[in-house]
Amino acid sequence: AGGVSLELGRIYTIGDFSVTHACPASLPPSASCAVTVGFSPSITGARAGKLVVESNAAAGVKEAALSGTGCRNFGLGTSRLAAPTCK
Repeated sequence: AGGVSLELGRIYTIGDFSVTHACPASLPPSASCAVTVGFSPSITGARAGKLVVESNAAAGVKEAALSGTGCRNFGLGTSRLAAPTCK
């Protein structure tokens, strides 16, 4: 809130997640920018991580919890058009 630009530092993930963005280093008041988070699990099962945004905001670093479930890809089945199956 207020009339001060948000000065963005690093935007990154922890865990089996990735982030892409085109956020400027300085975000004017009332502006926004989008980030896209990807998930590439390294093992099967529940996976947890964080999205971290460093800035000049009051707390300096903001974190958002991320979660996903990794599964094994057992192949395409008998049809070339069949979707991979996971268990």
